[in-house]
Amino acid sequence: MKKVLITSILFLFVFYACGPSSKNETAKWTQNLTELKSLQTKYPGFSSLIEEKIKEATAIYNSAEQIKEEEQKAQKMRDANNVFETGCIGKLKNISAKFDAIQKKQDDLRKARTGQAESDISYSEVVLKDVDKAVKQLKNTMKAVPSSTICDDFEYAYQNLVYAEEDIDRAIQNINDKIQEKKDSSTKVDAANNKKIEDAKDIKCEYCGTFNAPANTKCSSCGAPIKKE
Repeated sequence: MKKVLITSILFLFVFYACGPSSKNETAKWTQNLTELKSLQTKYPGFSSLIEEKIKEATAIYNSAEQIKEEEQKAQKMRDANNVFETGCIGKLKNISAKFDAIQKKQDDLRKARTGQAESDISYSEVVLKDVDKAVKQLKNTMKAVPSSTICDDFEYAYQNLVYAEEDIDRAIQNINDKIQEKKDSSTKVDAANNKKIEDAKDIKCEYCGTFNAPANTKCSSCGAPIKKE
């Protein structure tokens, strides 16, 4: 009974700790509005689209204010906040983190290719240039003037960046696989060499203690059979 009670308490703790709360969602709402207003200033081409998202989310958020039950209210507020995480505005909102992640992968690829075959170095150079090109294309789109196609243009450029990022992942994985293959091959060679050394050692006769050559089947001193492990 005690075990069941403890389990129930832990479940409720995890549920309320991880689940939405109106206080947390309110704080997130305020933060989202601040970030989006900043994006409108930074990227005026998306200003009207951001304004549309704010209106859509505000309608949901205001309806949450009418709900008395805490859990339902918090969930409705979360729905409002989630509006900002979809489509090109959602990607634009999180673009800085995306650029940072890709920059780290570029650095990882540069480190991984050090000391590798010329073909791997050449391929990684192509991948890195493609990524730089995709990043530049996306940044140019983000700076574009307002137009009816700006969201589609952004989504297209963003997808090109995703493809370039996937190429980085493959290039890093390919190099790491080759490094692991070399390590595995070296381990096998070392094991084979160790076995040769072990097999070449003289064998001590368990009866008289004389050391015999590995090829001996009988002790050269007492004639007892040589036991080989």
